[in-house]
Amino acid sequence: MPIMRFGEYLPDLPALDNPGSPYVNNVLPFLDGAYRPLKDVSAITSALTARCRGAYSVRNTDAAAYTYAGDATKLYEITGGATSFTDRSGATYTTAADENWEFCKFNNKIIATNLSDEIQWQTIASGTNFADLVASPKARHIGVVAGSFIVAGNLDESGTLSPTKIRWSAFEDETDWTAAASTMSDSRTLRSSAQYGGGWVQKIIGGEYGVIFQEFSIWRMTFVGSPKVFQLDEVLPGYGTPAVNSVTQYGNMIFYLGQEGFDLVMNGVERIPIGANKVDNFFLADVDSTYMMRVIGAVDPTNRIVAWIYPAQDASSGIPNRIIAYNWITKKWGRGAIDAEWIFCGLGSGYTLDELDSVNASLDALPASLDSRQYVEGALQLSAFDEAHKLSGFTGSELAASADTPEVEIIPGRRTMLRGARPLVVGSSVTATITPITRNLQTATATTGSASSVHSETGIAPLRTDARYHRLRVTTSGSFDHLIGVDVPRECIAVTGRR
Repeated sequence: MPIMRFGEYLPDLPALDNPGSPYVNNVLPFLDGAYRPLKDVSAITSALTARCRGAYSVRNTDAAAYTYAGDATKLYEITGGATSFTDRSGATYTTAADENWEFCKFNNKIIATNLSDEIQWQTIASGTNFADLVASPKARHIGVVAGSFIVAGNLDESGTLSPTKIRWSAFEDETDWTAAASTMSDSRTLRSSAQYGGGWVQKIIGGEYGVIFQEFSIWRMTFVGSPKVFQLDEVLPGYGTPAVNSVTQYGNMIFYLGQEGFDLVMNGVERIPIGANKVDNFFLADVDSTYMMRVIGAVDPTNRIVAWIYPAQDASSGIPNRIIAYNWITKKWGRGAIDAEWIFCGLGSGYTLDELDSVNASLDALPASLDSRQYVEGALQLSAFDEAHKLSGFTGSELAASADTPEVEIIPGRRTMLRGARPLVVGSSVTATITPITRNLQTATATTGSASSVHSETGIAPLRTDARYHRLRVTTSGSFDHLIGVDVPRECIAVTGRR
């Protein structure tokens, strides 16, 4: 029998003759038929005072890296080799239970909003606290479009809620929000032309052009100058997002959870379904839809991966306890179990050897190896806040990984006895077991057998399963490089009957 490679993660397809793997856990997508390990989060700072409600990393004009975070009542800043956040709150904030902080960089300033309070601002590296952005509306979402305008959406204008409205500041002036032709500050209410389009503004993605997400529409915002200022085109009516924090950008790619599953928008106009017939059905059944605002997306540019954490049906109080990841080069998926409050694309703060003593006095006990991007100032990396409200990296121990082969009828029309199989896992510090999963009818519930360890000399895990349909699950312990598949030697297969 040829080697059974795991293939890409395809839980939405039947297990029988699945062209990929119907089940994986604690693995990241790699090339065809192979997975990489998922590492646990490992804390690198002290804790915020409460659950993280948003985080953002930027460089200032001197290219120094700064990370900002917010919880219900405070805003924080950290830079350099620090291991504790500095409270930069300008007031005691009143972030509502279902709201979060959003940040954007405007020139050398950091702008933050949570709808409940006035929009906040601070000059990066100034060492000062945040302050109210005078004359601006309260807003749920913000972004910087065309490099010169702050755009705010889903507004509270002096107590009047305008969830479908956007406003933008004056040209190059974040303090002027009065509509005027001379400054180009103005506003617009988004009115969908589609039968099922529109809804609340859910996210504003900035850049050379803006992309505005509503619940059921996606708009492209193009700067055209006076008198119109911005051309607003409803490029994808009927499509949008129910999960405001799922929307995340890298270059000309915007990844998000749509109403029907995971999508990618290219160049602000082209929608590409990336989860259809792969993971969408699994995800929508697994997520606790009560907490869609806690489906949080972030890119990992180093590994060409976009990841989302989310609370599954078994999550405690809506705290995310799962991660699902997509490799935009190979177009493959992976998933795992991670407990985290927030994820974002962070920047390494940079540490000297002396500063590492504040992280841990023992080099062997550091949360990541010395060559980790975590210790390189300005290095892009996937970052998180753990359940203890601490800034963390995905640099902890490798989690126990599992992957299933497709379910196969080894000899067409016959039952077979499977006496053993060899797990194909690359790594010198890993042990692996094989668990058989079998059934005789497609209408029957599959039976999961006992895990079997491999023989030290042959590498074969002894099995004794007699069935028509066989599936094999490999589970790892320890460090590995790649999880590939299962080798079933011909001598380990015996025909046992037709029934």
